[in-house]
Amino acid sequence: MLNMAKAGRNCVYFSLETSTEKIFDRLVTNYTHVDFQRLKQRELFPSETDLVAEATGEILHLPIHIVNASGKTVEWIKAEAIRLRADVIFIDYLGLINAKGKSRYEMVTNTSLALHTMAQTSGITIICLSQLKRPESGTKRRPTMHDLRESGQIEADADLIILLYNDKEAGEYTVIVEKNKEGNVGFIDYKFD
Repeated sequence: MLNMAKAGRNCVYFSLETSTEKIFDRLVTNYTHVDFQRLKQRELFPSETDLVAEATGEILHLPIHIVNASGKTVEWIKAEAIRLRADVIFIDYLGLINAKGKSRYEMVTNTSLALHTMAQTSGITIICLSQLKRPESGTKRRPTMHDLRESGQIEADADLIILLYNDKEAGEYTVIVEKNKEGNVGFIDYKFD
């Protein structure tokens, strides 16, 4: 989101579970590379305090809006995104969006369909986080899009599905491009700091 905002895209982050302040702290530590735990505990070195203050000012001037969307619907998210003239929105996360349905499956299916329709009709790019099913105890394997939690509809509606995998014991971190309507799929090894 920071990179998109730096490139001039108007970004709106809809958080359904994390406070605006915590999201902003994460943006600052991402921007500055200051240790997140030390920022949270207010144990920064003097040079880091100056860096955080400077970064805070810079981030506040970027086209980023952080919106508390707890308990909200796709219709509300769409109205807010249009009001804020979003080019791209981030939703954290799909399973927490309020939707109609008799079961979790129906609710997530309806949410996925509504987000897909919103993207098609509004022209707003939607980046939506979704949880994965937990692997069975003792199972070690890379996830697939079939592991997306609660609904197969997500697989059908998404243009791009990116999964993150880590095997901490082996030190293996992988970005899995599982679905990509406009390009290649495959694996990208990465390091996590």
